[in-house]
Amino acid sequence: MDTMHRKDLPWPGECRVEGFDLPGFEFDVTDTVQHPTLAVRWAGRELLGDDRVAETMNYPYAIVGFGVQGSHIIEADKRKITVEAGMAFWIKDFHDAVRASVPQTYPISLLVMLVGDELDKWWSENLRTPVGSVQLSNPHLIESVMMDIMEEGRYDTIYKEENCVALAKVLLRRVGNELNMSNEDSQTAKATYRRCRHYINAHFSTIRSLAQVAEACGISIPYLCRLFENYADTSPYELLTQLRLRKAAMMLSTTRLPVATVAQQVGYRNIPQFSRMFKVAFGVPPSQYAHTAAVKPD
Repeated sequence: MDTMHRKDLPWPGECRVEGFDLPGFEFDVTDTVQHPTLAVRWAGRELLGDDRVAETMNYPYAIVGFGVQGSHIIEADKRKITVEAGMAFWIKDFHDAVRASVPQTYPISLLVMLVGDELDKWWSENLRTPVGSVQLSNPHLIESVMMDIMEEGRYDTIYKEENCVALAKVLLRRVGNELNMSNEDSQTAKATYRRCRHYINAHFSTIRSLAQVAEACGISIPYLCRLFENYADTSPYELLTQLRLRKAAMMLSTTRLPVATVAQQVGYRNIPQFSRMFKVAFGVPPSQYAHTAAVKPD
């Protein structure tokens, strides 16, 4: 039976941290930044104090992390990412990176640092981008494998490195699976947004409320608004208004229909409200807009 000796080693690499505590799980698995396969270099629990910063300069390791509590901001590769509890995040191939705590949130993260000749292969197959994050649908699966890596690395056994690498591969696959699920959700959301927008474009003159749009598209009103917030430069109500008023302007300039009739045909039952909104959009009341169009020379 192997004798197991717990190791508590210092943070490796070139790293400067302000107000940073690393209790409990520190360990070293490989001795150098070179490795012929994939290797876990270090793993630990990070307590980044309130209003504190962790900076890495030409850091030789890739980082995969999990947000346990609080929030912190990653700035690397010209990107700025906010990491919340229940999210996975990753950083690789960067020269300068800053991770700063969000005040009053007291962020705690689990970190695993990877190195080796096979790292690029595993990274590209699962995480793809040098810097990124994903909200996890099953955070306990990510947290549990990271804790297993830490426990495995705390003791000297002949299979320590091999076991940590196997667990690291599981970690990368689990995060990659969550990322794929997130991308699929994103594609589904975009498709739903396009369906909602098409419905509004096709039925704007008969739509009475956003509830009608949401019901026809099989979603809730808050989700409808969130879709437009994410994928459009306007709200669904603003789009509905724009389509109605543009149609009204076209009708007023090409027909001799009364203003009230035009208002009703584009979906307005309240004529004074239609007149007010038309004036805001075009600068003149609908009656004046129609008169100006009627007297224009051919």
